[in-house]
Amino acid sequence: KDSINGLSGNSIIDTLLLVKKQIADSKTIKMDIALELSRTINIDAVDFSVLLGNAIDNAIEATEKTTKYDKVVDVNIITKNANIVMIVKNPVDKIVDTNNLITTKRKNQYHGFGLLQMKNLAQKYNGEILLDCSETEFKTTIYLNNADNE
Repeated sequence: KDSINGLSGNSIIDTLLLVKKQIADSKTIKMDIALELSRTINIDAVDFSVLLGNAIDNAIEATEKTTKYDKVVDVNIITKNANIVMIVKNPVDKIVDTNNLITTKRKNQYHGFGLLQMKNLAQKYNGEILLDCSETEFKTTIYLNNADNE
C-alpha cells in the first residue's frame, strides 16, 4: 500500500502530489511520499509545483522503463532551517550520465526543457538541483531557500 505521510497543508502542493500519485498508480508504479515540514513553505506554489511536478514526471517516466527493479518512486519533502529540500528517487537499470541528459521522447526537439526550467527556478530561490545516479537508482535533489520574504 502506498503511503502519504501527512499532507503539506498547501492545497496546490497536496493536489499535485495526489494527481501524480494517481498517474503513478495508473502505470502500476508505487509512489511513496514523505513530508517533514517543520515550517511553512514560502516558495510560490506554481514554482514549487513546476519543480516537483517535473521531477516526479521524470521519475515516473524512467520507472516505467525499468525491468530489473520494483517500480517505486520515492518523494521526500523536508523543511530544515530556512531551506526546503525535495528528493525524488527512482530505479534505473543502468547508470545514466547526469552531465549529458537527453530526452528519449520522439519529437525530441520539443522536449528536454523541463530540467532547464527547473534549474532556472531553483536559482530564483538561491537554490540548486543536484542529479545523481548509481547503477540502480536515479536521484534528483532540489535545494531551495525557504526564508520568509518579508
